[in-house]
Amino acid sequence: MLASLDSTKDAVLRIGALLIVKVDWTVNVFQLTAAQQARLDHQPQLTTSPQEIIKALGPLEPATTPAPERAGER
Repeated sequence: MLASLDSTKDAVLRIGALLIVKVDWTVNVFQLTAAQQARLDHQPQLTTSPQEIIKALGPLEPATTPAPERAGER
């Protein structure tokens, strides 16, 4: 899916609680809160512009995955 955005400078893609925002060639992936999802459900036009969606939803924290444990570390 991300590979299909390679030639696109700006994009917004929402899949349920997952939000992918590409601005100036930089891709960010966010996990939306229930409140943010509800706002987008009621204002779907926000997904037409990466800049507008970020402005409307306020500070977004990128989705993170835990680092795999390394052998010997606790």
